[in-house]
Formats: sequence, structure tokens, C-alpha cells
Amino acid sequence: MVVQVKSIIAGGYANGIATTAGTTTYMRLGATPVNNSNEAVTKNIFRTAGTFSNLYIRLSANTCSAGTVYTVRQNGAIPSGAQTVTIPAGLTGEFEDTTNSNAVVAGDTWTVQIAPGGGSTGTNTITVARVLFTDSNTANTTTRLVASSDSNFTAASSTYYLPLQGSFSATGNTIESHAQHVQQKAGTMKNLSANISANTRTDTLTFQSRLNGSNGTMSVSFTSLQTGIKEDTLNSDSVSAGDKYNLSLVTGTDGAHSMTMRTTALDYVSTGGFMQCALGSLNDTTNSYASTAPRFAALAGTLHTAGVVEINGQMPTRQLLTFSNLSIGIHTNTAAAAGTLRFRIDAGNGNQVVPVGAGLTGWFSDTTNQDPVLASDEVNYSFVAGDISTTSIIHMSCWATTTAAPTPPTPPAPQPSPAGVGRRRGSHGRTIIYNPSAGRMRSRFR
Repeated sequence: MVVQVKSIIAGGYANGIATTAGTTTYMRLGATPVNNSNEAVTKNIFRTAGTFSNLYIRLSANTCSAGTVYTVRQNGAIPSGAQTVTIPAGLTGEFEDTTNSNAVVAGDTWTVQIAPGGGSTGTNTITVARVLFTDSNTANTTTRLVASSDSNFTAASSTYYLPLQGSFSATGNTIESHAQHVQQKAGTMKNLSANISANTRTDTLTFQSRLNGSNGTMSVSFTSLQTGIKEDTLNSDSVSAGDKYNLSLVTGTDGAHSMTMRTTALDYVSTGGFMQCALGSLNDTTNSYASTAPRFAALAGTLHTAGVVEINGQMPTRQLLTFSNLSIGIHTNTAAAAGTLRFRIDAGNGNQVVPVGAGLTGWFSDTTNQDPVLASDEVNYSFVAGDISTTSIIHMSCWATTTAAPTPPTPPAPQPSPAGVGRRRGSHGRTIIYNPSAGRMRSRFR
């Protein structure tokens, strides 16, 4: 029996993103926990109706002199019964609202407000921000995959290849294989969106889905000077296990002006009960490993090699899950020894392990092992490079599912009495049993 999973929408970033001292800012859901005083910059649109729950914040540092309140916002306002996390001055670690939830209406935009207490000085450093999403269609498990840029694109007549989740910039990103994410489970990609916050270009900019190196069916175009969030709600792409999937951005002929890119997003919909957790980066300054010390990363968000403290990437799933298909994508590898990706549970190695041979690039997966986890287990990834040469990682990912509790066994049908054995009701409430083979009667009071 297929059971729906609450998907993880997370912005994990091992190096941490600092808030702004004494200023209310707004943080996006997914990709990187970037926060900005302009809420429009961080808005993501959610086209699938459902429920958000379990707002979760992890801090690696906190120098605030007063408490800081994190609150979800719907369409530019705080909804009734909003999920809220209050973090006291100076405290670090994990903080979660396990009580409240919020209904998601198709087409809503969502952010998280970060409000430091009055007169507060100092900042929070956020390494993980996440919510859980439950699709209103119980037959579907829907994961919203978000990639962020916060970069200015000025080049004319150029094609950039973008990851499904994580971060990308306006430099590089011209090699499609670096952006491709190899799907391990079948599903449907739909509801492509893009958010542009500024645009002085007079040409057309087109965001396109890409399947196995060719255009998919989804696209979003911004014409001269257009900004805001635009989406394709009509088209979708079916993906199978082994398919390579990513996005592209094609610019027009105007190389004299600029566009400021914020995010792309799309839904991965599984009718098989699978959630997709993806971590990525196409920025070689943050995804290159040149140390044999373990590096740790959150399940979903943006990859950064500075994750030397494991706890900063951990998060609980708040549901019984089985993780599988641990995968890694590598585009540069000069190491003379093998590296290793592992799934981690409560700071210990799980069953899943992906060895990466010396000097090898491409996509590597563990298709054999699985890791069951409890709702309170803290999970994350770890990678150990083969040596101090450069290993550039562009993707880490895994899939998770849960199954229904076992159906209680059907009680056995009543068995007939052996031949010749009879029962009849006697007087005074007795049951009289006659067994001719035994040659006797016996009686039993009820």
C-alpha cells in the first residue's frame, strides 16, 4: 500500500546565512536560507494545495541581545494560526513549531519573516530552515524543488543550465551535464516558476525544462523589462528512473542591460509515495573539496564545503521513513584516492554508502542499501574526499518513502467439531458435550 509522505522543503547551507542586525527581514522557503528586507525578493509561489507544518530553524551562532521570532507569511501577511518559532537571545541549536500548521491554497506565495526583538543587536546564523508539506491529494507526494541565484545576468545570446535545487550564478553554468540531476524514481515535473526582481533588459528571457539533453514541455518567458513571478501551470514532464533532468535559461540579444535572478521552482510529484531530497551547487567556490576531513551537509538545500560541524546540517524528519538511492554528482575530480558519500543518522553512519573512485566524474548511486529512520532521528549527508586534490561536487540526493502499518492478520475461521462430537444446551445453563469415541459425556457450566 502506497502511503503519502510529508515532503521536506528545506534551505540548508553549511556555512550559514546571517540575519541583519536589528532589522526585520524575509527568508525564502527552499534552496538557501537567504533573507532580505524586501519580501518580494524571497517569495516563492506554491501551485499545489496542501498543508505546511513543522517550521524548523537551526542556528550555528546567535549574537542577538534579544529574542528573534520566525513566522511564516502567506501572500505578504501573517495568516491566522501561523507557524512561529521564537529563539531566545544567545541560544543556538534547533527550534521547531510542532503545534501549528497552515493551509496552502494553490497560487499562494510564502516566506518566513525574521523579526528581532526591539532594540536587539547582533545576528542569527541560519544553517537549516525547513517546513514539511502535505499534498491535499492523498494519492500524491509532492516535493517543491527550489534553486536560487541572487545574481545579475547581463550576457547576450547565452544559454545557462540550472540545477533543480540549490544555487547557481551568472558565471559558468554553460555545461549541461553539470546541471543534470539523474532521477532515481519515476514521477512528474510540473508547475515551473521563476522569480525576477529587477530587469532592464529589452529582450526575451526564457526558462525551459530539460529532459535528457532536450527541451521538455515547460517554459516561462519574460519579455522586455518584465519582473515578478511567472509560471507554467499547463505543461508537465514525465520522468523515469535514469532520466537526466535540469532547467535552462536562454537570454536574448540585449547585452547592454541586466536582469536580477532570484529563484526557479518546480514540483516533483510521485504517485509511488516518494519524496525527493536534493542538495546542489553550480558555484565552484563553494562546492570544491580539497581536504580529507569529513564534510557534512543537510538533506536538501545548497551545497557548501564549509560543513565541518555535523550538527549544523542535521534535521529530524518527523515521520517514519525509509531513505534510499543515495546519490552524488561530480564534475571535477583530481583525487588520486577514492572518496566516500554516506547517509548519516544521529551522527553515525547509516547503511547507504557511495564510493567515488579516484579521478572519476559523473553520477554515482547506492541502489542496494536503505536506511529506515525514526521521526526524531537527526539525518544528514557526509563526504570524505580521497585526498587534498580538488573534488567538485554538484549534487547530493536521496529519496524517501514510508509504508502503511502491517494489516492485522485475519483471525482463523471457526473449525468444525471432530466427527461424532456433539454439543447441546442442558438445564441449569450447562453445555453438555458427547464424544462417542471417548464413550462418555461431560458437562460444563457457562
